[in-house]
Amino acid sequence: MYIVLAVILMLYGAESQPMLVSMEDLQNSLLLLTHRVSVTEAKLQEVSTKLIQTDILLKQAQEKEKERDGMKANISVLNHRASTAEAQLKEVNAKLIQTKLQNIVLILSHRVSVNEAKLQEANTKMIQTDILLKQAQSAIEKNGKVGTKSGDISELDIRLSVVETQIENVSAKVNQTANYKNELEIKFNKRFDVLNEKFSKKSPERKVAFHATMQGMSGPLTASTPTTIKFQTVITNLQNCYNKYTGIFTAPYDGLYLVSLSVMSKGTKSLYVTTVINGHTKAHVFASDKNTDELATSTNVYNLKVNDKVWNVLARGYTIDEEGHFSSFSAVMISS
Repeated sequence: MYIVLAVILMLYGAESQPMLVSMEDLQNSLLLLTHRVSVTEAKLQEVSTKLIQTDILLKQAQEKEKERDGMKANISVLNHRASTAEAQLKEVNAKLIQTKLQNIVLILSHRVSVNEAKLQEANTKMIQTDILLKQAQSAIEKNGKVGTKSGDISELDIRLSVVETQIENVSAKVNQTANYKNELEIKFNKRFDVLNEKFSKKSPERKVAFHATMQGMSGPLTASTPTTIKFQTVITNLQNCYNKYTGIFTAPYDGLYLVSLSVMSKGTKSLYVTTVINGHTKAHVFASDKNTDELATSTNVYNLKVNDKVWNVLARGYTIDEEGHFSSFSAVMISS
């Protein structure tokens, strides 16, 4: 209003002065100024709307940042649980090996005791045979002195031959028992060395985890055909298990894995992504076109074998926001 009055005063001057412009020019100027004021108010309203939208986006970004921090905390907890489980597994393996060694020692000790008893029995028989042999020799000498008949001497020779055969058999059994005992000792020492080496070896580290985002990538991606999503900004990649050029995670060991996916839609465009394992769809996430920049997430536990492959596919005709770190892909092995 003040602007209109100022223009009127400039055009007309003081009351005592004569009119310099026509009424029609004055009306045109007034209409022009009114139009400019309307345009300015419209632009001001547009700026206010954009400021409100900016505040909303800023709040959403802060909430998503908090959610990402929560995911990092969960990954740290899972890594701690995995380390604890590995330590417990090592302890159980050590106790199991120790128990097996004790059982083997008990079995071999029992076998050695049995063989020693047999050896003692053979020694006793050999002593008895020596006594019989001495008795036979004494009888021969005695019969030779008194001039016994040739028939008695022949009988003594036969008995002597039998006794000598028994002595040879007993000696063979003694040697066989001693050899068997030596073989058992050799086998025991070899088995003990193998188990001791296995027990003393340090088990390899099996910590597996990766986390990758789309931070630094340009613009949204709309898939004309089903497209594998490549999260090319790698934050963590233990065991080098994730390939940022293909977007594929490959399991380096057998075990249970926690696999997480977060994807952001762009504007009011809908989003549909599937998680695939070895060519088979295992999970789905979807964001509708009714909200602006909606975040879709999926977290699952899979029992993977070594060299199993996991990746994510953007369905044909859907759009994902590739800007920022809101879209991410991660996995961690929680048990082997």
